[in-house]
Amino acid sequence: MMPRNPQVLTDYSMYNNKWSKLWADPSKALGNQSSDNTGINFPYMRYADVLLMYAEAVNEVEGGVNGAHGAKALNAFKQVRRRAFLPADQSQKVEAYTSTVAASKESFFNAIVQERKWEFGGENIRWKDLVRWNLYAQVVYDSFMEYYIVASMVGGDFMEGSEKYQTLPFNKFYKRVPNPGNRDIYPNTTLPVIEFYNPWEGVLHPGAGWEMATFYNWYDENTSMPRAQIFYSFRGFIRAAPIATGNL
Repeated sequence: MMPRNPQVLTDYSMYNNKWSKLWADPSKALGNQSSDNTGINFPYMRYADVLLMYAEAVNEVEGGVNGAHGAKALNAFKQVRRRAFLPADQSQKVEAYTSTVAASKESFFNAIVQERKWEFGGENIRWKDLVRWNLYAQVVYDSFMEYYIVASMVGGDFMEGSEKYQTLPFNKFYKRVPNPGNRDIYPNTTLPVIEFYNPWEGVLHPGAGWEMATFYNWYDENTSMPRAQIFYSFRGFIRAAPIATGNL
C-alpha cells in the first residue's frame, strides 16, 4: 500500500514519528510501502542516553566539569549534540555552546536537562528525569502556564508573562515539494516533503501554491475563555479556574 502524503497537524497532541515506518527504507520488511506496523525496533536504551548520563554523573560527583573526568564528560555531551547540527553550524552550536554552559556545575546541569528534553522527546522518559531531578511539579506548572497565556493572548487578554509570546506566528504556510532524495535532509526518499514558508515573515499570504495552517486555535470565542483542552490540561494535574476569578 502506498503511504499517504505528509500532513500538517495543528491539534492539541504531540506525536512521535521517530520510529515511523515512513522513515524506513521501502525495500526493508515492513517498510513504508507496507500497510502493517513499523519494522523499526523500539530501543530499550540508546547510546545517547548513556553519554548524557555519564556527563551528568561527572558533573554531580566532581562538582562541575573542571575535574579529572571533566573533559570526558564534555566530549560525551558534544557527541550527542553534534548529531543535531550540520557541520557548518557545529562551531557555534556545539563547541561554543558547550564551552559556555560548562562555566559552572549549575549551568552544565541545566544544559543536560535541556539536551535530554530535545534528544529524547516523545520517548516516554522525560517524566522520569523530571521526577529524579525534583523538577516535575515546576515543569508541569510552567508548561501549563505557557499554554494558558498563549490561549488567553489569542483572545485579547495580554496577561502577565505574555510578552515573550507576542511575536509568535499565528499562521503557518506550507506546500508539498518533490522529495530531493537526500537522506541527510529527509530519510524517506519516496514521499513528497513539506516545505514551510518563513513563519516570522509577516505576510498575509505568500502566493499561489501555499496552503495555510492556523496555529493556537485554543480560544473559544463563544465562551471568551481558552478551550477545554487548555483550560483542563495535563490529565487533571492542573485545573484552571474561570478567567473572571483570576485563579489557577
